[in-house]
Amino acid sequence: MTERRKKFRFSLEWELLIAFGMLKRDCHDDDLTDIEVDVLDMVNETYIGHATFPRRGFFTNLMDWNGQLSFAQLLKDELHVLVLNDYRKLQLDEKTRIIKLKFLKPDNKEQMTFITFADNSILFFVKQDKKSFFAYDINTGELITCALSRCIDSSEYVRDIITQMMFYRAMAVNDSSSGGPTNFSTAILIRVAQSGQGNFKKIQDAIDAVPSNNSELYFIWVKPGTYREKIVVPADKPFITLSGTEASNTIITSSDGGDITDSPTLTVLASDFVARYLTIQNLFGTSDKAVALKVKGDKVAFYGCRIQSYQDTLLDDAGRHYYSNCYIEGAVDFIFGSAASLYERCHIHSVAAGAITAQGRETPLENTGFTFLGCKITGTGGNTALGRPWGSYSRVVFAYTFMSNIIQPEGWNDWGESTKQSTAYYGEYKCYGPGANRSKRVGWSRSLSNEEAAPFLSKNMIGGRSWLRPAPTQFKRSSSTNIVTPTGEH
Repeated sequence: MTERRKKFRFSLEWELLIAFGMLKRDCHDDDLTDIEVDVLDMVNETYIGHATFPRRGFFTNLMDWNGQLSFAQLLKDELHVLVLNDYRKLQLDEKTRIIKLKFLKPDNKEQMTFITFADNSILFFVKQDKKSFFAYDINTGELITCALSRCIDSSEYVRDIITQMMFYRAMAVNDSSSGGPTNFSTAILIRVAQSGQGNFKKIQDAIDAVPSNNSELYFIWVKPGTYREKIVVPADKPFITLSGTEASNTIITSSDGGDITDSPTLTVLASDFVARYLTIQNLFGTSDKAVALKVKGDKVAFYGCRIQSYQDTLLDDAGRHYYSNCYIEGAVDFIFGSAASLYERCHIHSVAAGAITAQGRETPLENTGFTFLGCKITGTGGNTALGRPWGSYSRVVFAYTFMSNIIQPEGWNDWGESTKQSTAYYGEYKCYGPGANRSKRVGWSRSLSNEEAAPFLSKNMIGGRSWLRPAPTQFKRSSSTNIVTPTGEH
C-alpha cells in the first residue's frame, strides 16, 4: 500500500470512528467547555442556524439544522462551517478558505446522511443506509480505492454534484472571545431630545456615536416627539437598545415608497439590537411598496412597538427575531421575509384585503419561519389570507391566536403557484374566533397535533433562551464609570 493510501486509510478510519461515536479524544478539561454559535452566511450576512459545539477540535458530524449535513473546523478562534443545502454543485470562492468542491455524485435515488473532510483533500460521505462509504479526491474528483470493506474499489470521475453548497462563519456567543458585553445590567446612556436637552437631536446621530465593533451595551433613550428620519443601524454596531417611553408619543416616521430596499423608515443590520416602546411608520400611502421596518440583524427583539404601513410593512428579512406585545398594521404581504421569528402576544391589524404573511423560506433545510403565538388578528378590510408563499417552502404557524372574521374561510393562498401547495408549511393550532373555523380551509394547510405544534410554542424555536435579555437597570456615561439615571442625574 502506498504512503498516500496508508495515510488516507488511517484518516478515513479515524473519521468513521468519530462519525459513529466510537472514539473519544484525550483533551484538557477546558477543551470540553461548550460554546454556543450562530451560523451566518458570509456573503449575505444572513442567519442559518444555532448550535452548541466543544470549544476546540475538529468537528465532523453536525446535524443541528433539521438534518443539514455540515463540516466545521475551528480556525484561530473562528469556527468555519460548510453546510450541504442540497445535493448538487456550487464552486466556492477562494476567499472562503476552504476547498472548491466540484465533484461528488451519489446516484439519483440516494441521499447522504454524513459528510466530512479528511486532511483537507478527501471528501468522504456515507450513504443513507449507513453501510456504503465513498471517498473522493477533491482536487481531481477521482473516486479513491481503499482497503476498507464496503468502499467502492474502482476509480472513476464524478461530476456535477451539488448545485448549492454554502459556507458559513460562526461567531461564539456568550464567550470572552466574542467581544460582547460582560454585564448586561449596565449600559452606556445616550439621550435624544428634539428640544436639545439631550446628547443629540436626531436618532441617527446617536447611533452614529456608538463606536464600530463596540463591546459594551448602549442604551439610546429617545424622548417623546415625532422624529422624521430614515434610520440605519449598521452591522458593525451591535448591542444597541433604542427605547422610547411610550410608543404612542415616540414616533419615527418617513414617507418613501416603491422599493423594499430603500424605503424602510428603520433598517436594522446589527445583531443584538433591541427596540422598546417606539412607533415605526411609513406614510407613503397605498400605491406601492413602503417598508416601515427592515430587520436583517441576528438576535433582534422588539417590545411594545407599533409598526405601521400599508404594503410590505415589516421586512423580516433574515436572522432570529422576537416581537413581544407589538402592534403591526398593513394590508398586502405586510409581514414578509426569510427570518426565523416569534411573534408573541402581538396585535396584527389588516386595513384592506390581502395577505398577512409572505414568508420566504426557499428550501426544506432552512431553519426559518414565522410563528404567531397568543396573538390577535383584527382588521377593517375583510377577505384577508393568513399567508401566501413567497418562498417555495414558506413556513408559518399560528397558535393560540384570536382570528376575527376578516380572515377568509380558505385561510391560505398559494400565490397562483399550485406546486407550492405540496412544499409550503402552513399550520394552525388551537386558534379561536370567527376567522379560525377550519371547515373550509385549503386542504394543503395543517391543523397541527400537540406533537407537531410543540417546536413552535416556545422561544426555543429562535434559540431565545440564550440571547433574549431584560432591559438594563443601571446606566453610565461613556467616559465615566459613575452610574446615572436616564434623566442624567447621578
